[in-house]
Amino acid sequence: RLHGDPLLEDVSCVLLDEFHERSLDLDLSLGMLHRIRTTLRPELKLVVMSATLDPEPIVDFLGDARAITSEGRAYPVDIRYAKMLSRDPVDQQIASILPAALRATHGHLLVFLPGVGEIRRARRTIESKGLARDATILELYGDLSPKDQDRVLAESGIRKIILSTNVAETSITIPGVTGVIDSGLARVMQFDPRVGLPKLQLEPISQASAEQRAGRAGRTEPGVCFRLWPAAVHRSRREGDTAEIERCDFSDALLTLAAWGERDALAFPWLTPPPVDSIAAAQKLLLRIAAIGGSGSITATGRQMLALPLHPRLSRFLVEAAVLGSEAAAALG
Repeated sequence: RLHGDPLLEDVSCVLLDEFHERSLDLDLSLGMLHRIRTTLRPELKLVVMSATLDPEPIVDFLGDARAITSEGRAYPVDIRYAKMLSRDPVDQQIASILPAALRATHGHLLVFLPGVGEIRRARRTIESKGLARDATILELYGDLSPKDQDRVLAESGIRKIILSTNVAETSITIPGVTGVIDSGLARVMQFDPRVGLPKLQLEPISQASAEQRAGRAGRTEPGVCFRLWPAAVHRSRREGDTAEIERCDFSDALLTLAAWGERDALAFPWLTPPPVDSIAAAQKLLLRIAAIGGSGSITATGRQMLALPLHPRLSRFLVEAAVLGSEAAAALG
């Protein structure tokens, strides 16, 4: 939207939700909107929302902002830790704790798993052991069809066991959930220097993320959360999540800035500035694939690349394939 209408002429207010996720796109959007507001559109309103983020750094960054806190209503959640770390596969761990979780609460049960593969394996294990005879097993993840997502959210007289990725951690509230089983794992985007592309890497979640997940059991009444790791391990986990800008490849963001006419990435208004070596690596790549020129301005090839929702290495590959008339084969490859 900002590429097609840089001044957001027909927009009076922009809302950035779930900002605590600190994706690179969110940080980039915040900086672009702040640039617009401080130069050409001071009347443009901006709302930054989060369930867990400390608002003061955002208030200080924007300068003319104020923090509004809504306490809401939360019921107590009984946190139960595993006695020790298990070496069993996560689907087996879920199956082992499931009977106790079903006995501990009468509502729906939300099970956090790191990915679709783990969801499918957990479902097969639960069904093979006959652990969900009086409940419906449902899956929830980002690529699920709207119809299947509606099934998860719909009111039901039958108890649900919802196997979910962290899409249910903050983005979706499921009515009637009073129990949570947390695997303590998530797939996090990390840059892989061996192939020059980002990839999802399995990692333990932070304490803040674990608290967010547990809170899903206490939205409508007191609940219970089973964590598949000991309390001592929990205390050793990092307190919060690292902003994506500090750990991911910067080339896509740098190409976006070049299209916006920004020549100096460090002069751009960042809430958290990118590492200098990340900027240098991104410049080197974009120059090598002719996406930017020597002055840092975007090229015609770079604009073609920007129209594709891909990492610059992949978008450059498809742009060149189109020149050779082989885009279909390149897309499949």
